[in-house]
Amino acid sequence: MPAKKAKPKTPVKRKKAAKQPDIRLVRRGVSKKAPFLAAFRRTASVRRAAAAVKIDRTMHYRWLAEDPTYAAAFEKAREEAAQVLEDEAVRRAYEGIRKPVFYQGEVVDYVFEYDTALLMFLLRGWRPDRYRERTELTGPDGGPIEVDIVDRLKAARKRLASAGNQPNAA
Repeated sequence: MPAKKAKPKTPVKRKKAAKQPDIRLVRRGVSKKAPFLAAFRRTASVRRAAAAVKIDRTMHYRWLAEDPTYAAAFEKAREEAAQVLEDEAVRRAYEGIRKPVFYQGEVVDYVFEYDTALLMFLLRGWRPDRYRERTELTGPDGGPIEVDIVDRLKAARKRLASAGNQPNAA
């Protein structure tokens, strides 16, 4: 039986598909900005907000550099996040944190612990004129401190010369 000859294969011409936008960029870009900002308002953390909406945190920085509207929205979200942090600081300093008291492995009561250091930071921020740390150095009779280095050096050389330890002249 004679062998059949193979037909030469001709390449099949296919139509090129219309260029579609990269769906990953659409998901990461437009639709993820608002959820990211909402998560940032809650967490006040770029890393946590990015994890919440399942994007890489560097995407946020790219948005900041490339999109002025996003940058303005982020500044607003940042102010809101700062307010959330401040509210929590006030709550911890003023209302305290409820902590359980254990006896033989069981909770028998609760106590409130107050953060006095945090309260001092808040007071320094809200009333710096009253609670800031002050250090004042004054001269005689409350006047300015006068330092005349030239006279002091001459007096020191004089003392050394009278003691017999003549310094090298420069």
